[in-house]
Amino acid sequence: MSGNQYLFLFTIGPVQSFIEQARKTRDLYAGSAILGEIIDATMKLAQKEYGARIIIPDPESGAKPNRFLMAVTSESDDKVREIGGNLETAAKDIWIKLALESLQSACVCSFDKGVNVKDFDPPFCRDLLNKHEKGLKLPDGYRQQICDFLEVYWVGIKRTGSYAADYNNIQKLLAAIKNTRRFNQIDEPAARKCSLDGERNALFYRKTANNGKPAFIQRKHEDKDGAKEINGEKKYLLNPGEALSAVSFVKRFYKIEEDFPSTAEVALMNVLPKIDNSKKEEYKEPFGKHFDEQLYYEENLTDKYFRKRRFDNDLINRLPALREERKTLFDGYKQSRYYALVAFDGDDMGRIWSGTLLEESGDLEGFQESLAQQLGKFAEKAGEIVNTPKGKTVYAGGDDFLGFVNLSSLFEVMKDLREEYDRIVSTPIEKKYGIDGKLTFSAGVAIAHYKEPLSIVLREAHAAEAEAKKLFDKNGKDAFAISVLKHSGESRKCLFKWKVGSKSLIECQDEIVSLLDEKNGFSNTFIKNIDKEFTPLIGDFDDYSIVDLFEVELERLIDRSSKKRDERGAIGKMKSLVKSICESNYEYSQQIENIFSALHVCDFIKRNIVNE
Repeated sequence: MSGNQYLFLFTIGPVQSFIEQARKTRDLYAGSAILGEIIDATMKLAQKEYGARIIIPDPESGAKPNRFLMAVTSESDDKVREIGGNLETAAKDIWIKLALESLQSACVCSFDKGVNVKDFDPPFCRDLLNKHEKGLKLPDGYRQQICDFLEVYWVGIKRTGSYAADYNNIQKLLAAIKNTRRFNQIDEPAARKCSLDGERNALFYRKTANNGKPAFIQRKHEDKDGAKEINGEKKYLLNPGEALSAVSFVKRFYKIEEDFPSTAEVALMNVLPKIDNSKKEEYKEPFGKHFDEQLYYEENLTDKYFRKRRFDNDLINRLPALREERKTLFDGYKQSRYYALVAFDGDDMGRIWSGTLLEESGDLEGFQESLAQQLGKFAEKAGEIVNTPKGKTVYAGGDDFLGFVNLSSLFEVMKDLREEYDRIVSTPIEKKYGIDGKLTFSAGVAIAHYKEPLSIVLREAHAAEAEAKKLFDKNGKDAFAISVLKHSGESRKCLFKWKVGSKSLIECQDEIVSLLDEKNGFSNTFIKNIDKEFTPLIGDFDDYSIVDLFEVELERLIDRSSKKRDERGAIGKMKSLVKSICESNYEYSQQIENIFSALHVCDFIKRNIVNE
């Protein structure tokens, strides 16, 4: 095609709020998957219909962020506007199609027999939704919630002789558009809000445990339909009394190829594969589709819990037998009640994408394509690393990641992710382009009880990630923070660089857990005692004599905590590992309690994955 060359940037949202407004792990996963499906389909349309060349991300990678940058040839500015408008319409059509699929999946509406929603063409989808009051009999407000949700922004500019200038210009233009974005005012009657987003009226619900409607739910009024009860075979996807908006309903009933593990299942991932499958199935059979992994825990096998979940009387009467079955099932195994949520993203990616690390004469376009390809490969590898039985990936967009991890695999997973990022991304890019600097990422980890509200755990993981990014030196950021949220309300947080010299702090903590784990090896008394003795002196640690005293006392306590003869040099190894943590802490002027927290995190993990 002859014509002018254009650079075109396309993005959709909202991202953070849509993904993280979640009560179940499947909500979290579905939010990311839905945005990925929309952007992937739109990107393929741009390639097929307009011959676009995708620069960012790698179009061959399965991991898709919420935006793409492409080069396209067009006859005029007006034609580019037409392309942008068509892509925007296509993205919104895909969202509407997913909304209709969720209705079909939940059996809320009766579609014509033999009609597959996936085969609906876009005009039919729009027309069907426009006439929903007569055709689908959906709650009043459904169409507005769905049609007002997806935000689409795009910018197209004619290319000049400088790709770097064009790239920076298009980024500024997109930011300006977002800052002046238009939105439709929410105009809904006063009623119960969605259990997930807390913003929109709840339009779908499941009855409460006492078989009533949730309080303040939207009622039928004159010619307007009220909220709709979910009463089909998939009603178990909602908890009793839970109520969802149209947008949250799409997330909850989004078609997932396989069930996404719950937080309870992630916490038990290191144990469940060791238990005989036939015995597990026999235990789960009475619950049918209502089974979830929380029922593996003794504290949930109660009359109160069963009635809250609206289990029938037959199950309630079987409680004594179920308690005995559960006890036999996990005989000899440690049932951890905690899991980890790991979040990370690349350090200074805005600067890196803009070519700050390249020489002035560097090929920024080629650099971006190469970086996108390597990040795509890393995203796929990250998905392999964080998979059953080690955990489950929520999303891996290349330079950002979110995933659930079983505690027994936490340090191994963190170490593997960091090493693979160097192997797949940093080293090849640095070698190919000779860039001035190193590509790194910073991570935040939240360790939480399986019953802790997911919104709190997400917030804590991202807060830990933000703290990690503040710990930087001449070599950049490249740090991690681990926060433990105990069910009792107590919390601990430690913050370190990934490496100090050649020493990996993650490996140090992993080995400390292994030594504490060793039968008849170390007790955790040295951790408790050093904390107890020196916490009152924290304000005096600027005095080097206090630091010297601290290290001498730490060695003495480690000697005393060993429960057996030191035939394999375990005492010396423990001292070396703890010393590495101390030296790293001093180098970055962290508070001394950071050392205590690091040791307590090791002890906490050990106590939750190893039988005492």
